Amino acid sequence: MKHPRSLSLLVAATLVAATVVTLQAPAAAAPPSPVLDDSTSVTYTGSTYTDHTGDLSAVSGLSSGSIVVRFKTTSAGSAMTLISAANTLLPSSNLTLSVNAGKLHFEVRQNNATTNDFATTLTYPSADDPTAAATFNDGAWHTAAVTVGSGGTRVYADGYQVFAGTSTAFFNTVTGLNGMWIGRNVDSGGGQWYFTGTVASVKVYASALSAADVVSLSAAPGALLSYPVSQSFNGTSTYIDKTADLGAVSSLATGSIAASFASTSTAAAGTILSASDTTNPSSNITVSLNNGALYFEARTNGTYSTQLTAPGRFNDGATHTVVLAAGPAGTTIYADGYRLAASTSTAFFSSVSGLNGMWIGRNADNGGGQWYFGGTINWVRAYSTALSDSQAKNLAGATPSTFQALYDNGYAGSANYRIPALLTTSAGTLLASADQRESSAGDAPNDINTAIRRSTDGGATWSAATTILDYPGTGANGASAIDSAMVQDASTGRIYLMVDHFPGGWGQPNNQAGTGFDASGNRVLVNYSTGATYGLHSDGSVYTSTGTPTGYSVDMATGAVTSSGAAAGNIYLKNGVDANQSLSEYGTSYLVVMHSDDDGATWSQPVHINASVKASWTKFLGTGPGNGIQLANGRLEFPVYYSNGSGVYSSAVVYSDDHGSTWQRGSSPNDGRVLNGVTIQSQTVTTSSASLHEPSIVQKANGDVLMYMRNSSGTGKVATATSADGGVTWSQVAYNSQLTDVFSQTAAFHYPSLGDGKDRVLFANATGPGRNNGVLRLSADGGSTFAYNRAIRSAGYAYNSLTVLPDGSIGVLWELQNTGLYFQKLPLSFLTSSAG
Repeated sequence: MKHPRSLSLLVAATLVAATVVTLQAPAAAAPPSPVLDDSTSVTYTGSTYTDHTGDLSAVSGLSSGSIVVRFKTTSAGSAMTLISAANTLLPSSNLTLSVNAGKLHFEVRQNNATTNDFATTLTYPSADDPTAAATFNDGAWHTAAVTVGSGGTRVYADGYQVFAGTSTAFFNTVTGLNGMWIGRNVDSGGGQWYFTGTVASVKVYASALSAADVVSLSAAPGALLSYPVSQSFNGTSTYIDKTADLGAVSSLATGSIAASFASTSTAAAGTILSASDTTNPSSNITVSLNNGALYFEARTNGTYSTQLTAPGRFNDGATHTVVLAAGPAGTTIYADGYRLAASTSTAFFSSVSGLNGMWIGRNADNGGGQWYFGGTINWVRAYSTALSDSQAKNLAGATPSTFQALYDNGYAGSANYRIPALLTTSAGTLLASADQRESSAGDAPNDINTAIRRSTDGGATWSAATTILDYPGTGANGASAIDSAMVQDASTGRIYLMVDHFPGGWGQPNNQAGTGFDASGNRVLVNYSTGATYGLHSDGSVYTSTGTPTGYSVDMATGAVTSSGAAAGNIYLKNGVDANQSLSEYGTSYLVVMHSDDDGATWSQPVHINASVKASWTKFLGTGPGNGIQLANGRLEFPVYYSNGSGVYSSAVVYSDDHGSTWQRGSSPNDGRVLNGVTIQSQTVTTSSASLHEPSIVQKANGDVLMYMRNSSGTGKVATATSADGGVTWSQVAYNSQLTDVFSQTAAFHYPSLGDGKDRVLFANATGPGRNNGVLRLSADGGSTFAYNRAIRSAGYAYNSLTVLPDGSIGVLWELQNTGLYFQKLPLSFLTSSAG
């Protein structure tokens, strides 16, 4: 059956229980008027829907625009349509925003009977985003928004962006649209994907809304209990008793507590909200401010179910918002809208038996009142669901920040992109390099190219991707260029890109020891049928190992081999792929360098540098991808790491003192390192815990080079070392207690001087669990301590690269592994306004 449903420019009042309070979204300029606005709240049963076919003409021609939907559901249905428009004569030709098993899903596809071609298919959380819980079917109100414009597609949840794609498909992408509905889709087989739950409003706009527009259209979460406190507490005796409301929350196994407060107290414990069993000495659930840090505990008779601290300076007198979210996957503390601490354990009110009291401003146990709050509490709220990152931001009124997908699965015909590298040129151009993994997402051996996108307007718009390095072959048989890094020589303007190269069939797991060059500096070629080796000269001629000319010749641009004029395979292909195969590149890893003299628009052919930087005993040698640096004395440096015969890895740098004409490798922090009382060397060390991987480097104001390293120590902390001679030798290895290492690449960048004597270092990496939860940090003392820390993304986050734009903004190119690379621009105040 159909529900009659009227169009209106007014948002319908949301029907909620009497105890629920709906908060106002942060103030913003009014968004544009929608071209479709249905704001009559309707509950759908899984077979009902609203027909908007009569309004299709208002949207069918839109090539860009936005969709905003307010809804709630508890259904775990795998496909539940919020709004859909379709060509009902074909099996699968539609634009649909839906809720799929608790996830948000947006798709645009133009199909026929034999194909299933998605122009857009975005699901949040994606399969590669495991820490972002699928909670859009938790029975709470949510606002989903999708915007499509020249920068691609953006997905928002509850006011803040959560996902993006490179596709720009919208209503006009689907030809033959002849129907539109809320609550279902229709194709040639009839109605499908019915919604179960309530849809309060659906709006469609003819332009891509701004992030501020989306926030203004997204109501904050409704609270189970809401206390507009607006009261000062003296820290010794004042509090508010809320024991009468304890029954509303005492049975909650999951949920959230949120509060707004201001304090200058240095007390060891100042309770914001607590519930206790007053007959026992230590049975309570408490959110508090402790020595400036935010703290949560749940314990019964002194035994902790959860204990979580979010370090910071939240007693600075400023107003702060704290959200404690306890969900099935664990417990999180958000400060001012940003994730600051998390635990895999979950405990909420129901974890404490015998609760008989609840207070704002203190706790109480069998000894009486304690932990009194000193300062002002503006409001306190309790929720029956674990609030999300977006909802925490909405409560705090956090300034929205957007990100754009620069590379994602299927873009420019490639299966996958990984490994970001980001550079701001002297002309102000942004270059974003990536692994273009044509056939599959895997590392080498694989067909992997190097791609570049450019922006000349500070990251607002980007050129299409250009493939600048593409070795022959496909799939696992193809040769690869993997893990790029970039730097510019300030004195010449030349931009250098360094990247690892493997011939077909070879990669980090199976490459052989050796440089791949003979004693005369010629590349080594192998005839795998005979085992004979040859020398490839720079003009493409081939000589035997004893220096005798052969009939072979190699096209140095393509790798194609001829023998006395006849085709004889390609040196880069995996042996056996080409029936004419004769000579192959030696099976090891190579460092190659390319350069650009026109601001990254065009690039030279790759130049091999193994002969000068790789030792014969080294197996793998590759970049610490992302950023190279230029020292104050003009030296160009790229971070690298390499493996020995025992499979132990060591970090180092390769450097050039002649503007990129020649390159050398310095020693490693593993050379002369004292480990467990034994002095080790990178060539001979066999202890796996000594491994130092994928370094990132900065030069401090005093001239020292500071190196950060992913490592195998088991400490869970990023390893560091310092060089006073430009990367030739290094200090002993230390571990930074502030920097979590989840065995993923890190990014570091030296922020330009502001003339105040502070030595600023930026650092970013995934903080876990696993490759998730990316955090950007700022040090003002050359990387010794990081006083400013803020989450970039509280979900999937792997490799990343940093730069500083000419206007002082921070550019971050980060990776959701196996899904895409995303550019985000952040002002320095994003960090300096943080308190933790």
